[in-house]
Amino acid sequence: MLERIAQLEVDIVIPGHGAPFDDVARALDVAFSRLDYLQADPARNAKNALKVLIVFKLMEVRTMTFDALLAMTQSARAMRAAADALAPTHAHRALLEKLVGELGKSGAVKVDTNGIHAS
Repeated sequence: MLERIAQLEVDIVIPGHGAPFDDVARALDVAFSRLDYLQADPARNAKNALKVLIVFKLMEVRTMTFDALLAMTQSARAMRAAADALAPTHAHRALLEKLVGELGKSGAVKVDTNGIHAS
């Protein structure tokens, strides 16, 4: 898909998030580089996907308990596939605790005794 976008004559891009920009070539270079980075390591790709899915879900629901996140990971096909690529089923809780901790440290989510919250 990026190859098709690269063929277009674009003057300005108004993205779904972030500021409009006109350096399309640079944006495409960054996008291609990011894809190469993720494709080079399937575990890194799975970890990134799981983190993104957690953050997107929190954007929708605003807050959830850790147990609800674990249950969702077990039932949502994409989340389960990403988690399975990183750890056996019995280790999903520890995996999610680690990923949520990383998301908390980066400021992508807030974590307290009441649950996990969108930032």
